[in-house]
Amino acid sequence: MSLMARLGLSAAGVSLAMTMAACGTAGNSQTVTHSQLSGNLAIPTFSFHGQLNSVAAASATDAWAVGFSGTGPQLSTLMLHWDGQAWSRVTSPAVLDGVPGFLIGVTAVSASDAWAVGFTGALPGPAGPARSDRALLLHWDGERWSQATGLPETAAALSGIAMSGDDGWAVGESAIAGHPQALILRWNGAGWHRVPAPAGVAGLTKVALTPAGTAWAIGAAPERGSLAPRGVLIRWNGNSWQRASFPIAGPANSLLGIAARPPGTAWAVGQHATVNSQLKLRAARPPLSMRWTGAAWQAVPAPGANGGFYSVTIAPGRAVWAVGGGDAGPLAMRWTGTTWAQVPVPIGDNPQATGGLADVAFSAPSDGWAVGTYWIPSQGSQQSWPLIVHWNGTTWN
Repeated sequence: MSLMARLGLSAAGVSLAMTMAACGTAGNSQTVTHSQLSGNLAIPTFSFHGQLNSVAAASATDAWAVGFSGTGPQLSTLMLHWDGQAWSRVTSPAVLDGVPGFLIGVTAVSASDAWAVGFTGALPGPAGPARSDRALLLHWDGERWSQATGLPETAAALSGIAMSGDDGWAVGESAIAGHPQALILRWNGAGWHRVPAPAGVAGLTKVALTPAGTAWAIGAAPERGSLAPRGVLIRWNGNSWQRASFPIAGPANSLLGIAARPPGTAWAVGQHATVNSQLKLRAARPPLSMRWTGAAWQAVPAPGANGGFYSVTIAPGRAVWAVGGGDAGPLAMRWTGTTWAQVPVPIGDNPQATGGLADVAFSAPSDGWAVGTYWIPSQGSQQSWPLIVHWNGTTWN
């Protein structure tokens, strides 16, 4: 199975492809252990297969990672928490007990305020979420996770979330009469309500918000004559969401990650992917990236082999990191101020292991986490494990 099949966006543009197998069932038997130390950090090892899709860090002693574990139609939500010493699995909310589900995005405001999004049911297809799929929007209050109220009753999936004070956004897609449509929810400090999306947007995957109230979201729109969707960028102007032009737009060009920070700084990343004869997406060029100058988006070339950036973050101190994967395995690059510089990412002791990174987050310049999945091709294309790596200010461990 190609890296694109594991970490590339689905045709619907909502979730990371999750075609893992031979994983076992969810429950207490799926554990996280720590076999050794890397510096002063315990290295997590997993007794189950799966994938981590998103990570958020409120502090050096409080971080969350979410994704899925399981096999075939029995994929289950996966939540991990970092307490400053080790990663441990967190019991899913009661709303998820016995129900297949996926978690795709997470954000952490503080130790008592975190949010995660995803959906229950099967992976959405070209027509959008299945009839039985329901959006998941979960809140952590410092003691337990619970499902938010007031969500759409229709088939829906959420994949991106951003919070800042009493302002927040969650994005994804819903299915209306068999057709996918973008889904946007806004938090006003007391509850969630739906906000109209621009016409022609099939689904949204990520959203970024600044304390000043500026918001950007990325997603996909159908491309006539192509199985690969076209990337879409929209902006909140304070009253409505409007589509925005950008320099790396084009057929088969997908936007997969976006980040924003004051004063008016933003980055967006993605990939150029083609669909082969087996109907699988495959990166055909080096990763795509662009930055917002405060007045316009500028394309920023990324060096290296064919691959894609799946996430970007602006860390404390304004260091910019982008992560993803490609023909050479996991990919992490840091912006030097003039160019992207690649930084090695270790996977493990097995030299045959390969994989990719789906998300990255920092609590401090010398405290960062990146998550994704890895596998060993010689053991079968469907044997995959969650991947977590840590940045200590010098190297990824």
